[in-house]
Amino acid sequence: MTPDIRLQAPSKINGNLLVKDAKNTVEGQQDYSTPRLLQFFSARLILEVFGSAGAVWGFLDVCKLRNHATNELWRQYAVTVGVIFFIRYCLQISDYVKLTKNENGVASKTDYWVRFFQIFSAKLVLEVFGGAGAVWGFSEVLTLRNSVTQELWRFNSLAMGCIMFVRFLMQMKEYSVNHSTRKR
Repeated sequence: MTPDIRLQAPSKINGNLLVKDAKNTVEGQQDYSTPRLLQFFSARLILEVFGSAGAVWGFLDVCKLRNHATNELWRQYAVTVGVIFFIRYCLQISDYVKLTKNENGVASKTDYWVRFFQIFSAKLVLEVFGGAGAVWGFSEVLTLRNSVTQELWRFNSLAMGCIMFVRFLMQMKEYSVNHSTRKR
């Protein structure tokens, strides 16, 4: 009989939402093993740390802010975002290790704002900027974007960025409403 392996549903009460996603439930037992840690956090390194710098880089290109004269300036900004996301990544690993040792603290009022900032700064970079940058980059990979179609793909990419931004605002509202109803 194969074990039932699935990701545990994220907790809306505990502030360690990303850490909760990393826990496996195997036949009712929590799996905090080293292979699970490596599996979960190697994906986060690629998608969040490297992806954050790439999302900023691509979004700057879509918005016509990046060109030959400004590449080095914007490279520094993209690297800075990557470093910030690397620090965030290290803090997530720290939270994961604390959780495995059952060092959960009591949630405070500031936890809401810290959590809000962690969630939505990442969503802005990875989903909004990344969504626009992904369409832009993918159109080039498929050779759909060329000198004739460049402005069409710029419009498509910015439209995707706008759609993702509206989604981002709706998620912020939902998070705030859920938090305010939970406090009552």
